[in-house]
Amino acid sequence: MWPTVWSTAMETVAQNSETPQEERDVKTNPINRFTMAAIAFVAGSLFAANAALATDVAIVAAAGSGSGDARFTDPQAKLMGTGRFNVVDIIDAGVTTPSLQTLQQYDAVIVWSNLNYLDSAALGDVLADYVDGGGGVVIAVFGNTTTSANRYLTGRWSPEYDVIVPRGGTSTGSASLGAILDPGHPLIQGVNTFAGGTSGFRPTTTSLAPGSTLVAQWSDGKPLTVAGALPNRADIGFYPPSNAVSSTWWDQTTDGDILMANALEYVAGGGGGYRLTVGGTCPGSVSVSWSGAEPSRQQGIVFGSREGSSTIPGGPCAGTVLGLQGNIQLVNTVGTGGGTGSVNGRAGTAACGGFLQLITVGSCTTSNTDQIPQ
Repeated sequence: MWPTVWSTAMETVAQNSETPQEERDVKTNPINRFTMAAIAFVAGSLFAANAALATDVAIVAAAGSGSGDARFTDPQAKLMGTGRFNVVDIIDAGVTTPSLQTLQQYDAVIVWSNLNYLDSAALGDVLADYVDGGGGVVIAVFGNTTTSANRYLTGRWSPEYDVIVPRGGTSTGSASLGAILDPGHPLIQGVNTFAGGTSGFRPTTTSLAPGSTLVAQWSDGKPLTVAGALPNRADIGFYPPSNAVSSTWWDQTTDGDILMANALEYVAGGGGGYRLTVGGTCPGSVSVSWSGAEPSRQQGIVFGSREGSSTIPGGPCAGTVLGLQGNIQLVNTVGTGGGTGSVNGRAGTAACGGFLQLITVGSCTTSNTDQIPQ
């Protein structure tokens, strides 16, 4: 049955919509509101859903002479080889700046430079928008070390979204995995060895942006993997292509692939895993599953006709950025259970192809967005 009492936070989400005011009054007429959206989820029993969730990621880099260059395809193959990603696409940022809509096809992206970006300011702007909407971004060497103009992100990106303080220069020479400062952190799980090769490209600086957490160091104390202050930001302090491309680069028999995969999964999950997956058939029976939620809380299921960026204008969650646009509405509120669960229901034709996102009542944390099947 539909809930009859809505929190102020959830009402505010529902009012951030492109529909007339008389259609916005979820509190007094929730059933009409849901009919207008042509989406009708019926709350079901919560149950554990512990299966791993497939993640779609992209390489967005100015890495080489075209997307077939080994400096693109080697990191792509390493990431796919971990078995943890559904897709790892390549976007050559030296010849194109992806749109926000393109980036939002992915849960996370990894960004670096070896050549000039097509437009470092435009790329910085769109990546900032992507992070604001819940997308995860990992920056790697040389994107977080170079002092060469148009090879580091500008525009709206820096300094707000920095993790390793950029433009500090690049150190070289043999180095390996050093101190692990937070062995329980997701960024370092499964990492036992890492050898940077005789090139050993890494940051010269040890300076981090405020609120960032140094998880592991190189053997000379330089940052190797760092969690940002934002839950969907992290940096890795090495150059992604391995010695399969050049004999002096990181040793592919060590765990550089895991370091990259961990970073992408970490930021894709909003810093530890508040993840939404939508399944089923539309129109028809649809499931909404989540993991990594705050236990024993209420969360809102929010609908938008497309992905984008919308800021909640008032109430307890004022300023929270949703990764949705178009006819934004609250569908339902459900308990998070122990942090993992699912709710089942039915979706009407007009909902097919739209997107859902979760927002936790009180803390205002948000999940990724996921598309309703069409």
